[in-house]
Amino acid sequence: MLSSDERHIIEQGFQSLQIHSTLCEQANTIYSTLLQHALRWSKHKKPIIIGIAGSNGSGKSTLAYLLALLLEHHGINSINLSIDDFYLTQSERNHLANTIHPLLKTRSAGTIDATLLFNTLSSLKQASTPSTLVPQFSKVIDDQLPKNQWQTVRLPVDVILFEGFCLKAQPQTENELLEPLNTLETEQDPELIWRNHINQSLHDLQTSFDLIDHLIFLSVDHFDNVINNRYQTEVTLKKQSSHYQPLSKQTVADFLMHHERVFYNQHKHLPEIADLTIPVSDLHQ
Repeated sequence: MLSSDERHIIEQGFQSLQIHSTLCEQANTIYSTLLQHALRWSKHKKPIIIGIAGSNGSGKSTLAYLLALLLEHHGINSINLSIDDFYLTQSERNHLANTIHPLLKTRSAGTIDATLLFNTLSSLKQASTPSTLVPQFSKVIDDQLPKNQWQTVRLPVDVILFEGFCLKAQPQTENELLEPLNTLETEQDPELIWRNHINQSLHDLQTSFDLIDHLIFLSVDHFDNVINNRYQTEVTLKKQSSHYQPLSKQTVADFLMHHERVFYNQHKHLPEIADLTIPVSDLHQ
């Protein structure tokens, strides 16, 4: 179990994120387990990349933030990294939409800059320079921020907490791609062009995923709960900023159809390879 100081750190973290929650005993046990694993992993090898995989709204960013606070308490220097910051620019996605498929205008596993991601993870892990730049993506403007607004990370770091909705998702076979999963695939991708592009993108991302030393998987039991969780994120963002215009639940559901295939992909493969699998229902109690 967490010490009283560690519990206080979590509670303060909730407050800073404007999350009106308390640490129930089950979540206490989970965070204690996560911390003990992370401390043990970081003793054997530095720097290490701990991947945090899970669907949209599963709590990846919150978990990474709180785990970083706990690691700092134990003298471990960490950085939080999100795959969302490696989306292609709006201009690049518009180009893909015009030349390959219109659905590539929307952020998905098929619109991640695999080269930039690999180079950044490699730079953080090798720590051969005094610092490195980490890209920043703004969902408010749906675009990558200018390079002069990227994060400068001083090296070396002990732990890289790398979270993402498609971490360790595997490319599918041709037969697996044939059957549409939802109305978006049925109506807007009848020729499988978009699905094949995303599948190739997952191939391209494997070299980055191979750099992950340990994996935590946040498991959601049903895709309907992904929609509910992601909508709650919109509610939270609105509470954090009066200027934020939250998406409606229907808009969230429509957007998440772009990610539904990755959701089922992860739930098929990740429990077999993850160091820790955590049911999100336990974490959110």
